[in-house]
Amino acid sequence: MGAILKNLFVESGEKRKLGQRWKMVSRYFAIVFALYLLYSNLVYYPDLIILRSVFVAGVLALGFIWYTMPGEDPAKPIPVRDIVCAILCLAIGIYVVANGERFITRYAFFDALQPLDYFFGVITILLTLEATRRIVGPLLMWVDVIALLYPFFGKYIPGLFGSPGFDVNQVAEMSFMTTGGIFGSSVGTAATYVFIFCIFGAVMTETGVGEFFFEIATKVAGNFRGGLGKVAVVSSALFGSISGSPISNVLTTGNFTIPAMKKAGYPPHIAAACEAAAASGGTILPPVMGSVAFVMAEIIGWKYRDVMIAGIVPGLLYFLAVFIAVDAVAVKYSLRGMSRDLLPKLSVGMEWLPKAITLFVPMFWLVYRIMVGYTAIRAAAEASLMILVFSLLIGGKKRITFKGLLNVLDKSIKDVIMVGVACAGAGIIIGMTVLTGVGAKITSTLMILSDGSIMLALVLTAIITLILGLGMSITPTYILAASLCAPGLISIGVPLICAHMFIVYFSAMGTMTPPVALTAFTAAGIAGSEPQKTGWIAFRFALCAYIIPFVFAYRPELLLQLTGASIPMTLLFVTIGVITMSFTIAPVFISDNKLYHRIILGIATFLLFVPNYGLNLIGLGVFAIVIILKLFQKKKTDRNTEPMAVNL
Repeated sequence: MGAILKNLFVESGEKRKLGQRWKMVSRYFAIVFALYLLYSNLVYYPDLIILRSVFVAGVLALGFIWYTMPGEDPAKPIPVRDIVCAILCLAIGIYVVANGERFITRYAFFDALQPLDYFFGVITILLTLEATRRIVGPLLMWVDVIALLYPFFGKYIPGLFGSPGFDVNQVAEMSFMTTGGIFGSSVGTAATYVFIFCIFGAVMTETGVGEFFFEIATKVAGNFRGGLGKVAVVSSALFGSISGSPISNVLTTGNFTIPAMKKAGYPPHIAAACEAAAASGGTILPPVMGSVAFVMAEIIGWKYRDVMIAGIVPGLLYFLAVFIAVDAVAVKYSLRGMSRDLLPKLSVGMEWLPKAITLFVPMFWLVYRIMVGYTAIRAAAEASLMILVFSLLIGGKKRITFKGLLNVLDKSIKDVIMVGVACAGAGIIIGMTVLTGVGAKITSTLMILSDGSIMLALVLTAIITLILGLGMSITPTYILAASLCAPGLISIGVPLICAHMFIVYFSAMGTMTPPVALTAFTAAGIAGSEPQKTGWIAFRFALCAYIIPFVFAYRPELLLQLTGASIPMTLLFVTIGVITMSFTIAPVFISDNKLYHRIILGIATFLLFVPNYGLNLIGLGVFAIVIILKLFQKKKTDRNTEPMAVNL
C-alpha cells in the first residue's frame, strides 16, 4: 500500500532502457517528427491548432515509449498498455488533422460536438494526465486533477470560490477543441521557440561547440584564485542560458566542473553547490534565458528582444553575487588557480580560429538578428545552420556528419519532451481557469490578503511560486504562477514586466530551494555529497536571486524600463548593494569575520536597495566606512593577507 501511495503522490517514471528494435523505431520517429516541426516552423506555418495537436500527439506518444510508470523496472520490455497509449496519442493528432477545417472554423461553445469529439477529448485529457505523472511528476498531475474536478464541484463550494456547474461537454471542449486548453499558447511556445532552441543546443553539442564553452571559461577564469569554481560559474552561465534547464545544465557542465573542483581541493558539497547555483542562474541570463523567456514573451505580448533586454542587468547581478561567493570560498579553503601550463591554449592560430568562428559568429548573429527585430525562431534556425556550415567547411571543434545531423534531430525531440508534456499539463489548468473564472477570484484573494501592500503581495507570490517549483520544472511553474498571481500584482501597481520577471526568478529558484532542491540534489549525486547540506549551501550562493526580484519590483529601471538619469543611478546603487549583500553572506564561508560587520553591511544593503536616492547615498556612506575600517584593521594586523573585499 505504501509503495502504491508513493508512486501516486511522490515518484515519477524513469527513462526506459529500450531494446534495439524499439530504440531504432523511436529514433526514426523522433527524426521524422523533428523534420515536421522544422518544416512547420520555417516553411509551412500550419494553423495553430493543427501544429499544436500534432506536437502534443508526438510528444505524448514518445513519452509513453520512453518513460515507465512510477515504480516500474526500466529494463523490462514495453508493456502492451503503453504501446496502446502511444497509438491512441497518434490517433489524436490524426483526428485533429483530418477534421482540421472544422476545428479551425467552428464557434467554440456554440457549434455542437460530434460523438468522436467527446471520445478524443476525454482520451486526450487522460493521456495527458498520465504522461504528466510519468515525465514531469505527480504534483502537476494532481493539480491538473483538482483543476478538472473544480468545474463539476465548484457549485458546492460556498463563498467567493463557488462557481456555476459545468458539464463534461464544456470541460472536454475547452480542453480539446480550442486553443485555450491543452493546445494553448504554452504548448504553442514549446512547439516553436523551445523546439528550435533545442535544435540549436543539439547542434552545439554535436559539433563540440558546447565543450568549447568550457575551454573558454577555463581560459578566462581558471588562473584566478579558486579558478575551477569560477570556471563552473562562467561555463554554466554560458551553457545554461541556452539549455534553459538547471538540472540538464548540471548534468552537462557539472560532469566536467564538479570532479575538477573536487580534485582542486573544493569540498564535495561546496563543489556541487557552486555548480547548482550557477546552473540555476543560467535560465535567467540573456541572450536566451531558456524556454521560459519565450513563454513569458508570448503571455505578456512582448517581443522576445524586449524580454531579453529586461533580463540583462538582473542576470549579470546574480552572477556577480555568485562569483563573489565562490571567491570567498577560495579564501577560506586557500584554493589557488590552475597553473598556466594546464590552461587551454586559445592563442589565435590555425587550431583555435576554426573553433572560435564556429562559436562566436553564430552567437553574434543570433543576438544581432533578435535585436534588429527578427523572430527568435528565425534567428536560432539561422545560427544553427551557420554552425553546421562552419563545421563542414572549416572543421571547428568537431566536423558534423550525416549521422551527426540525425543525432541533432533525435536529441532535439528528447530535449523538448519534458517541456512539451509540462506545457500540455499546464494547459489543462489554464483552460479550467478560463472556463470557471477562478483566476480572477485568486487575484481578488491575493489583493485581500495583501490589503493593497505590494510587499506582502510579492511575498505571497514568491511563496506560491516556490511551492509550485518544488515538484515542477521552471516553465510549468511560471505558467501556473503567472496565471494565478501576475494579474493581482499588476492590479496593485507592479509593472507588467516586473511582475512576470519576478515570477520567472522564483520559478528558476524553485528547483534549488530547500528542502526539495532538485538541482542541488542532482549536483550532489555527481559530487557524492550529502544532498540537504548541498542544498542549503547552494541556497546561500544563490541568495541574490531571492532578493533582486523584490528590488526590481519597486525599481523597474533595473529592468531598463525607464529613461534618463534614473537608470544609471539605480544601476550604480543596486550593484553596490549586491556587493554589500555578498560580503554580508561571505561569513557563511569565512569564519574570521565579526558579527557587527555583517549587521552593518546588512543595513547598508537595505539602504542601497530601497527606491530612495537619499537613503541610497547613506547606504553607500555606511559601506565606505566599513570598508575603510576593515582595511585599516587588516593593514595594522597583517600586511600580507588577501585583498580585503572578499573577507568582509
